[in-house]
Amino acid sequence: MAGGPAATGPGIGASGTPKNKWAGILMTAFAAFGGILFGYDTGVISGIKEMPNWLQTFGKQQSDGSYSISTSTESLIVSILSAGTFVGALLAAPLGDILGRKWGLVAGCFVFSIGV
Repeated sequence: MAGGPAATGPGIGASGTPKNKWAGILMTAFAAFGGILFGYDTGVISGIKEMPNWLQTFGKQQSDGSYSISTSTESLIVSILSAGTFVGALLAAPLGDILGRKWGLVAGCFVFSIGV
């Protein structure tokens, strides 16, 4: 067959093909939920950066007695958070395969507890 293989049949969306709208709805909701969680992480870190105790621990004292962090430090903190969530997402599936669901969640909670 010149030009490679050709598909046979009526094609996608043709009459007679089974349609599963719930699969599409669930996949879309799953993708949207990922965006919601990313926004939640960003909102949490912006709130933490304004906490007085956190600023006293990690910030520098200004001449007026208040504490603050530089914009470069602030961007580094937010970037590290995003990088950590990316690495955690990549490692979650292999960790679940190796340890199983229960012990994978226990390990995740342990890492979270040490990080906090």
